[in-house]
Amino acid sequence: MDKEVITIKDLQKSLGVCYGIAAKKMREARAVSDRLHISGILHKLDWQEYLDFCKKKEDSARLPNKSLSSDKFKNELVYFK
Repeated sequence: MDKEVITIKDLQKSLGVCYGIAAKKMREARAVSDRLHISGILHKLDWQEYLDFCKKKEDSARLPNKSLSSDKFKNELVYFK
């Protein structure tokens, strides 16, 4: 049976990073969604929502640049990598 929660140690193993970076990723994910509200533990659906959020953000950064001189695009946000 799959685990329903992800710990910082799980992130360390799966991402191949140190504790500090894994904890930072967990905090970033919890800022997007946090069902459990338990320190050091993240529901796997929250992690999936975080990955989807990052993918959307990355996809929007890949949109072609539009001329900002046009009135139509003056208030549009442009993401840079």
